[in-house]
Amino acid sequence: MINAYRILFRRKYFDWSFLPLVRWSISAALYFKFILTRRASRFQAIQSLLKAHRVLLTPYFDTPAPMLQPIIESTIQREFFQDGQVQPELTESCVLADRELRLLKERGLVLKKPRRVGGQVVERGVLLLKATNTFGFFRCCVDVTAVLQDYTLVLEPSWSGYADYNLLYFTRFIDHPIVVMATEKRDYEFVQKLGSNLIPVNFGAGDWVDPEVFRPLADQEKLYDAVMVAGWAMYKRHYVLFRALHEMKDSSFQVALLGLTWAGGRSEIEQLIDFYGIRKNVTLFEELPAEQVNQMLNKSKVNLLLSLQEGSNRSLFEGFFAGVPGLTLRNNVGIQKEYFTSQTGRLIDEKELTTALRFFRQHWVDFNPRPWAEANIAPQVTTAKLNQIIKDLALQRGEEWTTDMVAKCNRRNMFYFPEGAGRGMPSMSEILQQYAYFQTRDEFQTQV
Repeated sequence: MINAYRILFRRKYFDWSFLPLVRWSISAALYFKFILTRRASRFQAIQSLLKAHRVLLTPYFDTPAPMLQPIIESTIQREFFQDGQVQPELTESCVLADRELRLLKERGLVLKKPRRVGGQVVERGVLLLKATNTFGFFRCCVDVTAVLQDYTLVLEPSWSGYADYNLLYFTRFIDHPIVVMATEKRDYEFVQKLGSNLIPVNFGAGDWVDPEVFRPLADQEKLYDAVMVAGWAMYKRHYVLFRALHEMKDSSFQVALLGLTWAGGRSEIEQLIDFYGIRKNVTLFEELPAEQVNQMLNKSKVNLLLSLQEGSNRSLFEGFFAGVPGLTLRNNVGIQKEYFTSQTGRLIDEKELTTALRFFRQHWVDFNPRPWAEANIAPQVTTAKLNQIIKDLALQRGEEWTTDMVAKCNRRNMFYFPEGAGRGMPSMSEILQQYAYFQTRDEFQTQV
């Protein structure tokens, strides 16, 4: 029991770290650290500056520090580019482990190949990179300038808070527009205010769900009143759900928890389940493939997300395509809240969770999210939006555009959609070998 109290305290302490006064204090301390350390170690000082901006992204107020935030943002602009000139490149160690190289190969996809005439590129291709740390892996491996001569780059960050060196590094390529997905409104505005070559677009990971995998299943009985697709990590805040189930005192209310082993923490989740006395309410599943996740969604009445901060998030919108409404917090940082309509689900305050769970238990049938998802966030729809944006950028620069992009979809990794759409496209391994920083391609091959 004592251990359960410790586990619960750590989770509440984590939540308290989002309070505006706490965030303001941390941000101010980090900015002061930046000032003190800039001359001694510019790269480490810049990291403190960027973190000072990220911690101000609180779920409780849009602008927790109206005086401090503009100062930090103007400092970021000065450090990365001033008077239209990119500041000197920061020096840092850039050595990749084997696992990092493997992830880089999995997280890049060519959506349009360059068109060459006489060995010269006359029409750029489109290369998409997924996950924020992948951007850092990429710049360590390749000659980014050479890549940008042949491709327009699209970045799909994995977490909210875009004051990140792995992202802002690309502001140095001022002659090359780079598209950045940004579902959190404040991230979109931050990138826009930079006035750099980074072009924000208001869609992200949840706009590329595979509708052939995540779909309604005929005659599927609803066995669970709610489902939560989330790793066991602390930030997913399972304890908030457990507390609501404890308050309901109804052992017939059934919840499926779908977790991932990489996030760790299952033993703590088990202890919290016993602490709240809700063992009869929950069933745990782990490492289910996408097809089985879809089955579990179809067996459930509502799909939950209770984190205070996310990236773009995908699980809620997988539920939309499976025909299952979503339920999440109104003050979540990261997701695209405009996607919640009278047909797709609800945004609530945390104190409303118990009432909302009871509501969906009875009224889930009143929701029908798949038609909205097919019309607004299907892979073909999102690809068409992105295609038009990049086409317009190309035409504005006087470049040719004769071939449109192919579509992709997100499951755990990225895939062409439909299968076979990427036939003839260069693989990420080929991209890395062609533009490698390594002295020879053979040397690169030994690295991967």
